Amino acid sequence: MILIVSNNKEKSTSDVIEWLLYYGVEFELISKTKPITINYSNRNGIEIKTSNRKTINFKDVKSFWYRRGKFYAANKIYQDVTNYIVNHELEEWNKINELLMLFLKAKKGIGSYFVNDINKNYVLHIASTVGLKTPKTLITNSKKDVIAFFGKERIINKTIADVMSLKENNKFYTNKTIEIKAKLLSTNFYPSLFQELLEKKYELRVFYLKGMFYSCAIFSQSNEKTMIDFRNYDYQKPNRYVPFSLPVEIKKKLELLMKKIKLDTGSIDIIVTPANEFYFLEVNPVGQFGMVSTTCNYYLEKVIAETLMN
Repeated sequence: MILIVSNNKEKSTSDVIEWLLYYGVEFELISKTKPITINYSNRNGIEIKTSNRKTINFKDVKSFWYRRGKFYAANKIYQDVTNYIVNHELEEWNKINELLMLFLKAKKGIGSYFVNDINKNYVLHIASTVGLKTPKTLITNSKKDVIAFFGKERIINKTIADVMSLKENNKFYTNKTIEIKAKLLSTNFYPSLFQELLEKKYELRVFYLKGMFYSCAIFSQSNEKTMIDFRNYDYQKPNRYVPFSLPVEIKKKLELLMKKIKLDTGSIDIIVTPANEFYFLEVNPVGQFGMVSTTCNYYLEKVIAETLMN
């Protein structure tokens, strides 16, 4: 049996499940809408029951895909109590969730709950140690520091943590990478991340899975709207996406990086400059791969399904 933990209505998960249904293999999806009860002993192991009355013994789980999210408790003991007790209850459940994930970590599969939220700035540091080029990067709260570090170079501002997403009045908002004029900054500000603005020939989105690379070149420079951040999608004049073959030396360095940060899968962002230099930007352990799959005909959903099956 294949066990999957993911978020509600996550499209990439649903697309993989379509292939599992096609192949007729047994699987179970755990999400927030399917909370569980647990029975664990150090004699008999773990058994969970989902809200749809499905019983899963971990001994029967042959393959595990951690996509996103976690296990959620079906029952809450305390009602109308102080925040202290509520927080304690959450701590108790977090330890149970951790216990379940630790046992599943030993199974064959894809992804890990324990490395799904990596520090992308530390990963930049590790990338440089394995020989990958990385952009000049500064985290500071001082205008003076920005000017001293970058001088007259063009610079961008981007998030230190994950991108913020907000839905308000049926509209979806998110923060994008933008160019910043250092002289217009306040003297002091909340700690922020700045990078040199690299001139691009094109961008690469690379999906990595257990030693295999599936790469897509994005010609974002052909549209002024997407030059800084290709996520500023222009639906009237969309960017061109084509399959791309990474140089062998870049593959070797990326694979070494993934091993060092203990990732067996992830979505990698790279910039290729007009001088054909490859600059590593970041890797998202639970990043979307549908764009790479669809535009380049990689059928990654099928690949993932078959990896879980085998």
